[in-house]
Amino acid sequence: MAPHPSHPTCRPDLSASTSPGERLTAPAALALADLSFDELPELLRRARTLTLAGHGRIVTYSRKVFIPLTQLCRDVCHYCTFAQAPRGAAAPT
Repeated sequence: MAPHPSHPTCRPDLSASTSPGERLTAPAALALADLSFDELPELLRRARTLTLAGHGRIVTYSRKVFIPLTQLCRDVCHYCTFAQAPRGAAAPT
């Protein structure tokens, strides 16, 4: 039987070198969920370093991405069950 992810032998080494694009193993990913609050700043620093190394500082976007902040939608997609036309939406409470 494998040790629980919080067991000391399963704790991820945050100082270990991780390459951009390298995937975590399932046990290592689960162990990250058990990190203490004091370990969070180091985890965030490592994540930022890997993100910048892998993607740089450029941020892109697509106008076609639908982020559902409300259920209102100006499009009329007859197949959509999420969005409502403004006249059919209930008043916010």
